[in-house]
Amino acid sequence: MIYRDQYFDYEKINKVAHRCYDVSISDDLEKVYYKNKQQFYNKLFKIKPVSQIFSNIDFHYDHIPHNNDRKNIFLELIKLFKARRWLAFFALALPQVEGLFTEMLSTVSPDDKGKSLAEKVKKVRPAYMLSEAYFDYYQYMITDLRTKFAHTGFETDLKLKCYDLLTDLEHILQVYYELDHPMIKVKRLIKQRNSTDFIGYREFSQFFVWRISLSRFMLKE
Repeated sequence: MIYRDQYFDYEKINKVAHRCYDVSISDDLEKVYYKNKQQFYNKLFKIKPVSQIFSNIDFHYDHIPHNNDRKNIFLELIKLFKARRWLAFFALALPQVEGLFTEMLSTVSPDDKGKSLAEKVKKVRPAYMLSEAYFDYYQYMITDLRTKFAHTGFETDLKLKCYDLLTDLEHILQVYYELDHPMIKVKRLIKQRNSTDFIGYREFSQFFVWRISLSRFMLKE
């Protein structure tokens, strides 16, 4: 794993760790990504099928707060991916990266609007414990990809870039789900309705601490 403090070369940013962090052979898979991306996804999708990625996207989306309802957008993305309509998927999926970081920023710091994707990613970093490991890719590389497509309206290797964007969106939604913020924690608990989350006074106490923090947060707004 290469963290941003260890390099000055843009090309050394890790482009793959967030795609396979949850599979048992992630280190071996990372090497394959840089040598043969198609082979990487062939192996990844055998371990974690596309249907599971769709399910992960759906689950995490339903457990996070929303300023804008993107549910229909994600349903459309799934249809486009299944139909192998790569250009349409790419064009619709790419803006969702900034859209989700905009949502995250509005949740953790509503007064900070952020003028660019890079700035929004930077402002969300403190709310996510693993941002040092994963956020450089979103802050620098996705920004360049989006800018290039916006200015040219053209892209090559669309199928593989769509695979990238699918796994990017899966990861971003999980990041949002895991952000350290009372609004997200309370939403997650209420949505899951899991009785094991409240097995003792400590759990109830923690819930009310989050709820009070959220109330104070809302009052500031």
